[in-house]
Amino acid sequence: MTVHTVTTSSNLATVNSSMASGDTMLFTAGTYTVGTALNLTNGCFYLGNPGAILHASSTNDLFDMTTGTNNNIQISGLQFDGGNGASNAGIFIVGNNGTNTPGNISITNCTFTNFSGTVSGIFVFQMDNIRIDNNTFSNVYQAMSIHNNDSIGHGNFSLCGNIMKGVARFGIECQGTGGTGNGPINNLNVCNNVGVDINLMLSLVDNSNTSTGVNIIGNQCWGGNGIETANSNTLIVGNVFTNGAEGLLISHGPNTIIYGNVFRNVAAPFAEDGGWLATQWVGVNMINGVATSGWSGHPNDVTITPPNFAVQTQAQVLAALVDTGTAGRITPAVMRSIIQSTALPGGYIFPSWYP
Repeated sequence: MTVHTVTTSSNLATVNSSMASGDTMLFTAGTYTVGTALNLTNGCFYLGNPGAILHASSTNDLFDMTTGTNNNIQISGLQFDGGNGASNAGIFIVGNNGTNTPGNISITNCTFTNFSGTVSGIFVFQMDNIRIDNNTFSNVYQAMSIHNNDSIGHGNFSLCGNIMKGVARFGIECQGTGGTGNGPINNLNVCNNVGVDINLMLSLVDNSNTSTGVNIIGNQCWGGNGIETANSNTLIVGNVFTNGAEGLLISHGPNTIIYGNVFRNVAAPFAEDGGWLATQWVGVNMINGVATSGWSGHPNDVTITPPNFAVQTQAQVLAALVDTGTAGRITPAVMRSIIQSTALPGGYIFPSWYP
């Protein structure tokens, strides 16, 4: 296991080609001009010291993995600069069709800026076991895009603790199907992200209506539009929407459960989205400081088994939603207590990172 320390005068392609599983490429401070994408190496670490910037000089990705054979990769502490539309993506990852790829790829504590063309800071296709946590995105067309154009389901994603601002299209895009016969994205945790003035903070689409284990918890959306949901078996709890046009845009995903969210000065807390099929269950949410049960004019789907919280648990929800201070959000500890005391369809397994 060798640490390859690089400077702005290093030949990055040469260093990268010499790396073996377990090695680390450590970028010292400075701006690295990248004209050809660096292919991520199986089992390696790509780490940046403060001030390490990768700048795209052409229409290339900065990092990519397009073979589906490289796994167990960690990327942390780097700044990715797309050159205001020159780059295709900061990190571009493609797995294998027809088989679940080990993945185990972690992207944490990075910054993505100036991806202003029709691209994303991070693109992921047909991959499993991905962690994209605690990153910052600004001046990007999309922050991150997770796609499954495969015939089978892929999953186990943690997209949490990211900050997104100045996003032209979607903050987080999760498209479970690209066409007829394609599989869903399962076991998707989108938690504790913050979006500021985003056209749409989160877009979830699963045209197969077979996704499972989708949890949208504790996110904050300031301005713009909030969450579009068309995934099945989705839990939307403890999110905060402030000064926006639309909060939750609800489409055709069956078994969608919504409660314990906060809406403050949002023109339309709930809205029908394309293909709406009335397959949702809406419990108690806080709208402009008022505990509001259900969605006016939209009866709950009687086939859904709602969260089985007793009177004391409902009181717990309302107490947690007291809208005081700037945040006005449910703390992780209270949310854990609430969810553990509910009987949710399919159950709920907390990811290891959850407090």
